[in-house]
Amino acid sequence: MTASPFTSFLGVPNGKWRWTREQPKKYQSSPGVTRSFCRYCGTPMAFQTAREPDEIHFYAATLDDQSDYRPTEVFHGDSRVSWIRLEDGDV
Repeated sequence: MTASPFTSFLGVPNGKWRWTREQPKKYQSSPGVTRSFCRYCGTPMAFQTAREPDEIHFYAATLDDQSDYRPTEVFHGDSRVSWIRLEDGDV
């Protein structure tokens, strides 16, 4: 959840990532969905869902270097705000 018109996530298989600092705070926001937040400032870090139990989804905005990240799919595009326009070919 963010206060922005959209957000980008990257899915990473379990076993291919690790927290490099303290474990974040976790919150079960709805049945089968767990969200992780920085325990100090509250920044959203990731979410996990029972529908995809073998991976975690990190917020792309938390990457130190986003230059190699490029989204490949759009989810929930039908619920985006009316003033968002994606260019042809953009995901």
